[in-house]
Amino acid sequence: MTGGMYTNFIESIRTSEFGGFNGIEYSDGGFEPYISFQALLKWIGEYPNLFSGKSPIIEVDYQSDKPLFIYSTSISCDLSKCYIRNQYLQTTLGTFNTKIAPSFKNINTFTDSKYGELNNTLKKEAGDNNEEVLMYPQIGNINFIYLSISYLSELILKESDNSDNKVTVGTFLQKVCDGVNKSLGSINDLQVITDVDRTIETLTIVDYQQKRIKGLPDIKKEKKRPITTIQAQGLGSMLTSIQAQSSITPELASTISIGAQAQSQPVGEEATSFSRLSQGLIDRVYPAKVQGKSEAALKREEDRKKAIEDKFKQAISNYSKFIKNQTPQPERKDPFSPVLLKSTDTANMSNIATELYKSCLAMFTDTKQTSTAFIPIKLDISLYGIAGTKIYQKFKLSNDVLPLSYQGDYEFIILGVSHTVNTAKWETSISSLISLKDEKIKESGPDKPFSVRLLEIEPPSDFRFYNPDKIKKGPITVNGKVTNIKNGEVPDQYMTELSNSAAYKGDLTSDKGRIRLLTPIMQELEKLLAHYKKDNPKTPMKINSAFRTYSDQVRVRKFWESEGKPGNAAFPGRSNHGFGRAIDFANTSLSKLTPSMVQYKWLKKNAGTYGFTRINKPGKTEAWEAWHWEYLGEVKL
Repeated sequence: MTGGMYTNFIESIRTSEFGGFNGIEYSDGGFEPYISFQALLKWIGEYPNLFSGKSPIIEVDYQSDKPLFIYSTSISCDLSKCYIRNQYLQTTLGTFNTKIAPSFKNINTFTDSKYGELNNTLKKEAGDNNEEVLMYPQIGNINFIYLSISYLSELILKESDNSDNKVTVGTFLQKVCDGVNKSLGSINDLQVITDVDRTIETLTIVDYQQKRIKGLPDIKKEKKRPITTIQAQGLGSMLTSIQAQSSITPELASTISIGAQAQSQPVGEEATSFSRLSQGLIDRVYPAKVQGKSEAALKREEDRKKAIEDKFKQAISNYSKFIKNQTPQPERKDPFSPVLLKSTDTANMSNIATELYKSCLAMFTDTKQTSTAFIPIKLDISLYGIAGTKIYQKFKLSNDVLPLSYQGDYEFIILGVSHTVNTAKWETSISSLISLKDEKIKESGPDKPFSVRLLEIEPPSDFRFYNPDKIKKGPITVNGKVTNIKNGEVPDQYMTELSNSAAYKGDLTSDKGRIRLLTPIMQELEKLLAHYKKDNPKTPMKINSAFRTYSDQVRVRKFWESEGKPGNAAFPGRSNHGFGRAIDFANTSLSKLTPSMVQYKWLKKNAGTYGFTRINKPGKTEAWEAWHWEYLGEVKL
C-alpha cells in the first residue's frame, strides 16, 4: 500500500463521527495507541481485501451495530490487547482531545436507538437509580472495542511466520477475537463468520453470548419461525456422521469428573455446578454418594459458604482497584490525563474479571452455580444434501444424544456450511455451536439477571472521585477495634452536637436541624471554629450540613439531580457525611468574593491543623464545592 493510501485511511477514521483512533498514556510515561474494531474491519474491507474490478470479492461489515454481552461495570482486564471506554465507570476518554483523534467512544454507543432503550430497561430492572454503582447485564457494541496497535502488529507478524509469508484474514481476525474474549473476562464468544449465500459473501463479527441479553431478539425484529429439529439417530435420521467436542483444561476436566459424581452434594462451588449437568444420570460403578448431615459435614458446609463470601469480597476488591487504575489521574483534573496504571504493571490479568463473575454467580444464584457450569459444545454433523442452510441459522437436535441437562433448553447456531457433490452423493456438512434458547432466560430462579453493588466491600468514598494513592482515610475504631458503622446510621452514643450551634447555623436541612459529628471530630471542629472567630471576629463562619442520615443523603442527591447536577452530591451510602466525618461551611462559595473568599482562604491555610482537608473532584475547578471539607484522620471512639 502506498503512503497516500494509508494517509487517506487514517484521515477517514479521524473524523468525530467515526471515533476510530486514540491512545492511553500511563502514569510512568508509557503510551499505547488503539484503533476501534470498526476501524480495523473498515481497513480490512478496503485494503487487504481482493477486488474484481471495483467490487470487493468479500464484503466486510464494519458499519452495522454488533451487539455484545457485557455488564454495566465491564472493562478490559488486559490493556495490552484491548480497551473499552465505560462511561458508567468514568474510565479514561483517551490521551488526545482533538479533531485529529476524537475521544474513545462509549462501549454502549449504537446507531439504532432501540439498543439504548433496551439498555435503559435492563438498568431499571436491575434497580439502578443512580444511588450506587451496580453490576448488571447490559449491551455493548463490538465496533467500539479498541484494539492495541502493538497487539495487532504482533499477531500479524506471528501469523505471517510461514513459508508463504501470508496472513489469512479470517484466521487473523479470529485470533484478535480470542484475545478480546479473554481480556473481557471470558463472558463473550466473539466469532468471525461469513455468509456465503448473499450476493457478495459478507464477513462480520458476532458475539454468540448475546443470547443471554433478554429482549435482544425484539431489537433485531426477527421473524418468529419454527426451528427445525434434526433427528440424530434411529428411524428418520438424515445424518451420516456426528462429532461433538468442547475445549476444556485438565483442571476443568477434573472438576467435571468430581461434579459428575457429586449429585448436588457440597464438594465445592465448581463441582456442585457440574453435578447439575449430570442430573438424572446414574453412575453404575459408584452409585451411592450420600453425605450424612453430621456435625463435621455441617461445619464443612458452613466453611464452604464462608469461603464463597470471602472469595466474593476479594474479587470485588480486586476488580474495584482495577477500575481505579483506568480512571484519569485525579490531581490532573482532566479526563484526558494519564491513567493510574503503569505501562510495566503486571496486574493486567484477565482472570480478575473471570473470578468476579464466577464469585457473583456463586453468591447470588440459588444453586451457587458459577460461570463455568455450562460447557459449550461445538457440533459437526454431515447429512444427506440439503439446500437453503445459512450461516447463523439455528436448529435443534433430538434428545437421544445430548445429556439430560442439555435437553430442551438449548439450540445450535450454524457457524459454517459446505457441500460435497459428485456422481455418488450429495452431502452437506454443518459446523455449529450450542446456544441458550430465548426461553432459558427467565424472570425468576437462578437464571434471573442479578445486580450486585460493586463497592459494598470498599470504603464509603466514591472511588471515581478520589486518588487512593494520595488520599488515605483513617479507620473508625471502638476500644481499638475497627467498627462496622453503617453509612447514615451512626449510633447516637458516638456523636456529639456542636455547642452553641445556633451561632453557626446557615441553611441547615439535615439531621433534624442539628450539627453533629463523631465525637473526636467535633472536638477538632470546636477548636477550628474558636481559632477562626479569634482571627475573624466580624465575619462569622456558618455551617450548612454535617452528619446526614441515609434518607438525608437521598433527599440531597435527588435535589441535585432535579437541578441537572447529580455530581454535586455523592450516592447515598457513599458520602462521608453519612459517617459523621464531613462538614459543609455555608458561606465559603468562591463565586462570592466577600466574605466567602476570606473564609475559604482561612480554611485552606488553617483547617489542616485540625485534620480537615479540602477534596476536589477531577475535572472541576477549585471553586467546585469549596464548602465541603472532610476529616481524614483515624477516629478513636
